[in-house]
Amino acid sequence: MNKVNLYFAPLLLLVLFVLCPASSAADNYVQSFPKGLIDWTNGVVEAFGVGMPLQNSGNAAKERAVAKRNALALARKNLVDLVEGIRIDSKCTVKDLIQKGSVSVKSFRKALLNSQLVDLSYRRDGSVKATVAFWFSGSFFELLLPKSIVVIENVKQPNKLLGKKKPFTGVVVDCRGFKVEPSLVPKVVDEDGGVVYGPAYASRDCAVKHGMVVYVRGISAGRKNPRVSPRPLCVKGIRTAKSGVSDIVISNADGAWIRSTASNLELMKKCKVVIVLD
Repeated sequence: MNKVNLYFAPLLLLVLFVLCPASSAADNYVQSFPKGLIDWTNGVVEAFGVGMPLQNSGNAAKERAVAKRNALALARKNLVDLVEGIRIDSKCTVKDLIQKGSVSVKSFRKALLNSQLVDLSYRRDGSVKATVAFWFSGSFFELLLPKSIVVIENVKQPNKLLGKKKPFTGVVVDCRGFKVEPSLVPKVVDEDGGVVYGPAYASRDCAVKHGMVVYVRGISAGRKNPRVSPRPLCVKGIRTAKSGVSDIVISNADGAWIRSTASNLELMKKCKVVIVLD
């Protein structure tokens, strides 16, 4: 397989760093699909397409150009399909919002203009494979996040005495052992259904910039994730909530623990939450 150097070397380095982080790609929570993948740890959607050349045109350069154009078009179509399938929350996907008119097709397509060509390879049979990637943050989150996520200036709750203990630096919710569907706006609730973390707890500016959560594989990866390290508060998920497959139930005791101090609530505001999945 003969690979073509892309125009921007810095972009290639950035892509390699994002898709193959120093920690371990095995720690990333990645959903694989026939035409691409969604990396929920790094917030990347990647899709590919294969373009076939013109047959017997007698012009090798033209055949290659047509194959490249077809590959790029198919890769971007597949990217749209993957992004449309992303869960907003337990009840709807990006496609659902578009169909309901909550998000305009024009705005959605404009957000996807930020996708990047990250790999282009020419095959011996004359076909071309193109891979494109899209980072779902920033304008994409601004477009899709519920209006209930607003800017929160500060958390107004007195701290209880922590003694000599240092405040936590993030929250890790360990959901190993049961199935959770990743989403952009998950909720964490206690056994009584009280919301511990959700749209009302996250500040919009932080959610837009960083996303409400990241998903990883393995408790060690969760604790070491820069979003919550070096001293995360770790709680155990019990099951998914009745509200849907992306919402997580924790114990009443853990819920009370998280709510117990203003510093913990400040973590919620800043979206310093990692969810560990199998």
